[in-house]
Amino acid sequence: MKMLAIKRLVLVALVGLFPFGAAADQQFSLGLGMPYGSFLGGKYSLSWDRLKIYAGAGFLGKSHDSSAKFGYNLGFEYVIVGSKHSLGAAYGTVTHSSVFDALFGPSISYTYYFSGFDNRSWLLGLSVYSGKDEAYYRRFKYRETEEGFRVIAGFQF
Repeated sequence: MKMLAIKRLVLVALVGLFPFGAAADQQFSLGLGMPYGSFLGGKYSLSWDRLKIYAGAGFLGKSHDSSAKFGYNLGFEYVIVGSKHSLGAAYGTVTHSSVFDALFGPSISYTYYFSGFDNRSWLLGLSVYSGKDEAYYRRFKYRETEEGFRVIAGFQF
């Protein structure tokens, strides 16, 4: 992903969070899945009543040259039933690839919070994602896409 697109995404996320900053509860969680940078990492969240906005980052894996790859994810969750079930959407890294550093795209998710959306809790869920990237090398165009699902598991502090 180009640096300009990343800067725009971060700017939109910060502007979106600005009006809510004072009244928000903050949480940090560790886990695996899309909200944690696509594999294993951490997630910082701001929540208001039934809405949570988050940024996650983590370890994606190793590339063919044995260097570590890292991913990120920006998204939101909304409580749909009671205080334990949420639906969410995010954009970020979906996986690393052999041709590209990483594939980026949207994901939607369902998460169950065992002790409640805003409480210290274990959580479990599922994300469905779609990622793609394109590159040009000389006169050849390379395109890679990947769709799939990933389990979400973690602990919210």
